[in-house]
Amino acid sequence: MQTEIQRYNIVVKGKVQDVGFRDYVIALANIAKIRGFIFNDTDGSVRMVLEGAEEIITNFINDIKFKDIAGVEIASLQQREITGDFDLPVRFVRLSTDEMYDIDRKLGIGNEYLKDIKRDTSTLHDIKQDISDVKRDTSVLPDVKNGIDNLNTRFDFYIKEQREFNVRMDEHNNRLEKILEKLAEK
Repeated sequence: MQTEIQRYNIVVKGKVQDVGFRDYVIALANIAKIRGFIFNDTDGSVRMVLEGAEEIITNFINDIKFKDIAGVEIASLQQREITGDFDLPVRFVRLSTDEMYDIDRKLGIGNEYLKDIKRDTSTLHDIKQDISDVKRDTSVLPDVKNGIDNLNTRFDFYIKEQREFNVRMDEHNNRLEKILEKLAEK
């Protein structure tokens, strides 16, 4: 018995950006051995193209729609079947095409938080007091240094992983361009 492979273009709208939704979807898709990619769109939605066995895709979509994912509020999930045959990455991956937009948007959010802090300075007295306490008792500084060293080690590891990811994304984007060229020919 041959398994029916389905391909879908999916658009998820709601509170789906900046809440870990893509990471959840990527993990879920890779566990289910679904091929495809996902990205944030400028309209606030999360979009994906995926393929897999019919039953697995149905379960995957139901998991996205009906599981309670902390911080995620799905207003709608639209799926459109894609016909034709084209190559998708073996693993379900995040496209890097949205990174610059994402960085700009997140910096904007950070600026809004800074404006809020500027308007409400009530916690600054507590911060000043904490700094004074550390000046009087420096015994916590070795722990702080160890914590910073630990973060630096993790950051170095993250940079290495990110470089490897960027290489894979470049390869993936090249494959994606070939897919788009094939689709444009049709």
